[in-house]
Amino acid sequence: MIRLRAMTEAEYARFRSLDRKNYMQSIIRAYGLDDDEAQREALKLGEDILKEGMRTPGHEFFTAVDDISGGAAGYLWCEVNREKRRAFLYFVVVEEADRGRGLGAAAIGALEAQLRSGGIRSLGLHVFSHNTSALRLYERFGFRVTSVNMQKDL
Repeated sequence: MIRLRAMTEAEYARFRSLDRKNYMQSIIRAYGLDDDEAQREALKLGEDILKEGMRTPGHEFFTAVDDISGGAAGYLWCEVNREKRRAFLYFVVVEEADRGRGLGAAAIGALEAQLRSGGIRSLGLHVFSHNTSALRLYERFGFRVTSVNMQKDL
């Protein structure tokens, strides 16, 4: 249903746009930032982590291809540490038109299989607490809470 392939330059531009937008919306909701603050934070995060864009060492970018349509259904970004045999999933998104068909789950399953075949033993991720649909999906995949950040408005 879904296969992963390396992201193209054009897809990387689309992915970064979606990544920034989603991250901005999440930090506005989670931390009460205004639009300008959220935009600065989202840009800074991307620049801090992806210093060389899609060629940043240790980072891998995939396009989730829907085998039915043949089109790009979504995007994944993960950091892979082969020496420590672990990976961290920074971003997974399914295009709006393709949501609700199980493609997100299929993309994560495909990523897990690919990482496992490359000798990776664990996959971590971060999810905002308000993203209950993602929390349920990750729990179904066997992810468990390893840390909790909390905040209180004063």
